[in-house]
Amino acid sequence: MTFYRLLHPILISIFGGLVFILKRLPSLNTALNKIVTTWDIRSVDGRPAFQSIHPAIFGGEKPIWIHAASGEFEYAKPVIREIVKKWPQSKVLVTYFSPTYALNVRKFPGVTASCPLPLDSARDIHDFLRHLNPSCLLIARTDTWPNTIREVSKAGLPTLLFSTTFHEGSKRTSWVARRITRQTLALLSQIQCVSDDDKKMLNEMGLTSVEVAGDTRYDQVLSRLLAEKTPMVTAQIAAIKSVIHERSFTAGSVWSEDLDPVLRASAKIQGKTTHTLILVPHEISESFLMEMESRAYETGFKKDRVARLSRLSNAKAPVDLLIVDTVGLLAELYLLSEVAFVGGSFRKTVHSVMEPLAAGCLTLVGPLHTNNREAIEFQTLKLESDSWPFVKSVKDPSEFTVALEFILKRGQEPTARAAAAKQIEAAVFARGGATADVLKWLQRSLRLTTGA
Repeated sequence: MTFYRLLHPILISIFGGLVFILKRLPSLNTALNKIVTTWDIRSVDGRPAFQSIHPAIFGGEKPIWIHAASGEFEYAKPVIREIVKKWPQSKVLVTYFSPTYALNVRKFPGVTASCPLPLDSARDIHDFLRHLNPSCLLIARTDTWPNTIREVSKAGLPTLLFSTTFHEGSKRTSWVARRITRQTLALLSQIQCVSDDDKKMLNEMGLTSVEVAGDTRYDQVLSRLLAEKTPMVTAQIAAIKSVIHERSFTAGSVWSEDLDPVLRASAKIQGKTTHTLILVPHEISESFLMEMESRAYETGFKKDRVARLSRLSNAKAPVDLLIVDTVGLLAELYLLSEVAFVGGSFRKTVHSVMEPLAAGCLTLVGPLHTNNREAIEFQTLKLESDSWPFVKSVKDPSEFTVALEFILKRGQEPTARAAAAKQIEAAVFARGGATADVLKWLQRSLRLTTGA
């Protein structure tokens, strides 16, 4: 830890210098804008951003402090939701590292206040603790900054790292970082990891305050699926149902690199197993929407059988390809389908497979999926009827076509589709409940009583 404390000021100086250069080179600044924003959001009117939060907002209560680097906020959502439900008077303070999730955090129900975490300066963290006076610190998944954890430990606050995973090859366990990681994690009051393998690895690092509690993201996915839909979402889904075939295949979070295998497989078997391909881009832009349309036509889709969601009035139903050019519908679209593909897996890294699995979909992924634990784990789980895996990895368009055709043919009978969906959903529901363990720890650590 001494080495890190000596290195930290140098790293911050390099970071600051890089930002200084980028601000003076507009062409580079555009491409690397996130670096500049990550630096800039940490100060408001020349003061640390956390000082813009007035402690009075907490109404005299010590806030429960939750830190989530960026997308890790998805792990924190069910925890916040249950905190507010169980202890309505509690106040929740959320910090984040990346600016990407800032708006998402700020707008989430139950978050009393939020701000970016200081850049692991011991002095800034000390001032942060004095100013906002939190009662504890809960960290979602990762982002255990050494100086931050050290200062929180010195202040005597209970600390929990939840839904964390550790595996061989992780940067946190490399020979350079292993010692710093171990020393930092040893300062935490409790670590709740996802699996027995994680616990074993942490124990081998000499850490003992470790328990297996599962992954709170399952609770978040299940909560979203079970939540009451807004009138707008209900209307959109009804409109989609009116223009698609009886059977559909949803490809979610797709990138340009995913298009070729998805489009070729769907087009090739369209005559054998009639279905609608519902194509949902990871990022919506007019240029990408036009690329999807152009490549669909090149692959063999007929122009009068391709539609965008925003232009359904022009569609000739039923469509063979529906391009979804609006956000916030992916979970509901998986519910319409019996088979799904999760994007990113022909590009670099796959996105989460939890949502299609929770919706009961047999799920396909490309070869680049080893970043996602569930994409690996659910390949080992198989249907009772024919031993087809819940998640199937395909390496190219040819394998994709074979897999998609098999799934659609095996599910021609509604009873077969329903039985498969029920088995997949049951496996996902069985993995829920990690949020309850976080709340039990919180109740023990802060001696909270229900309704307090």
